[in-house]
Amino acid sequence: MPFETRDYITAAGICVAAVTALSIAHLQRKQMRQIEAYKINPTVGLVPPPNPVWAFIKRHYITMIMAWTVVSLLQDTFSDKPIDRRTIFFIALDLSALVVFLVFKIVHIIIDALLKQAEIQRLTAEFIQQSVAEAVNLLKPPENTKQPE
Repeated sequence: MPFETRDYITAAGICVAAVTALSIAHLQRKQMRQIEAYKINPTVGLVPPPNPVWAFIKRHYITMIMAWTVVSLLQDTFSDKPIDRRTIFFIALDLSALVVFLVFKIVHIIIDALLKQAEIQRLTAEFIQQSVAEAVNLLKPPENTKQPE
């Protein structure tokens, strides 16, 4: 007897409930381990380091979205099915998303360069102020010596 749609929905509901329960239990154990580590050594902090997978996703999510856009654009462009309004809309959407991504990437690179330059200038100004203060201190006459009369 083949499976019906309600069987798949039931199986999906059971799987979602099981995955939710297991993930909550994992997060609670992770939190307990972090609290115990904090009790032993307070320098550890209460916030655990990020999961490497999530750290990668947070760092590269825009690039992954753009890769998906490129794949979608290639599929729509080289598809054998007839072109309709939906296909034209998605091709235009993918191309505009790529243009916006490239513009934002260029702006991000420029802003990073400007921020690095500002940091270098701030450090240079601090160094010059410190050097001038040291030079002034070297040029001051000693306080303990008596002036000849």
